Amino acid sequence: MKNQISIKKTKKYQKLKKTKKHQKIKKISVGGVLGFQNSNDNEKLSKLLIKYENFLPFFEENKHKIMIPESDIGKHPVDDKAFNRIWTRIMMSNEDGFYRKISLLFLTYLRHTIRYVNFNEYLSKIKSVCENIQQQIINDDKYEVIILCGQSYISKSNLWVLLLSLNCLNESLLNAIKDNGKEVYICSNCIDVYRELKPLKSKKKIAIIYFDDMAYSGQQINNNTPDPKNEISSYSNDYSFKDNVDIFLGIGFISENAKQLLTRNNKCIIFENTEIILSNENQFYKWLNENSYEFDMFDEENKKLAFTIFYKKMCRYYIKDNIIPSNISDDKKAILYDLINIPDEVIDAFNCNQDNILIYFDHKLADSVSTLYKFLRFGTYPIIKDYNEKDPNSVCKYESIIKGCSPYKVSIDLCRAKKNEFSLNSEHACPIDFYKKINYTFNGTKLDEYENIMQIY
Repeated sequence: MKNQISIKKTKKYQKLKKTKKHQKIKKISVGGVLGFQNSNDNEKLSKLLIKYENFLPFFEENKHKIMIPESDIGKHPVDDKAFNRIWTRIMMSNEDGFYRKISLLFLTYLRHTIRYVNFNEYLSKIKSVCENIQQQIINDDKYEVIILCGQSYISKSNLWVLLLSLNCLNESLLNAIKDNGKEVYICSNCIDVYRELKPLKSKKKIAIIYFDDMAYSGQQINNNTPDPKNEISSYSNDYSFKDNVDIFLGIGFISENAKQLLTRNNKCIIFENTEIILSNENQFYKWLNENSYEFDMFDEENKKLAFTIFYKKMCRYYIKDNIIPSNISDDKKAILYDLINIPDEVIDAFNCNQDNILIYFDHKLADSVSTLYKFLRFGTYPIIKDYNEKDPNSVCKYESIIKGCSPYKVSIDLCRAKKNEFSLNSEHACPIDFYKKINYTFNGTKLDEYENIMQIY
């Protein structure tokens, strides 16, 4: 570990030596990585890893910026009055009676299921996951090397969650380095690190911890972590498993679908204190079975079929033409056909997608791929029509069902549209992505949001 990587002293080097940026690099140059003396191994890994001790100045300089101010915590719960106004507007709409009932049923389900996690609750969850990290990795003698991954740009949630976790883990990590001789590193690209670890002959047991705030579908984490069974990923199809490397997920919340994806073939390890969130579909079945009498005429098998058609239609799944069995009564068939033919206007109003998870945070309302962004932010069912038809400059507005989020105003043409279509720009996000607003600095210099942590070093 004492050997330092040397930089060839070319003319270009002599010129760079005088710059402030190079002074930073020289100060934190990485030593013998993973205990290897071979210069080639060191050179490759040193471009991908930062010794934890060298990362500490960045952490200390920025750790006071990562906490949401007390005055902003808990400002965005669900607005029940907004839900009630949507309910009233549905009741006053011109929809067919059956589809009005369907709309109200789905709205009631959403109100019951949508979960708001304020920052204090989120921070408590991070701390509980850190307890698992300490017990299973830091205090476990079998792991000689720990790699903490703050994937991608510094403006992403990965680095933010890593820094929040270090508030809990820093002292334990330093003790493990000092007293137990553990090697601890930071990285910003989990797959590239794994690629360089794979050919090494070291038998040291290595724990890689990938940090993020939540796994919704799990696809992003799946693409950013190596696959142990050579399955094709978006980066490569050649990541055979290195059996002395374990990949852990340092995340507070994960959907059950994401958990299934990410633990397949023992790819990643989920900590015990990570909370598993039911899929939207399973939550819908559970709630509808307990709270709706509309489908009591069906036996259990066909009731489940009715629930499936209802949910899949509302959340834009493909439904097979022959899904309705021939051996049920005409009145039951009629209900199932009515569910299959739910109008687009009803479906578009809620903007539900297949993998949506009904959760949002003080620090983020995820995009429409992950949650019901459009409905949560804009409450898009019937529009509040408070505009003047004769005034070309008049507007109408969509009302958020999240407290503290202002209405969204659009042109009359969009108000008149059959489908509630408008741009969902990030500038309208509420709650805003807190971690994207952090102005990270290093040695007093403001960093570009599209840098990753390795570029800084």
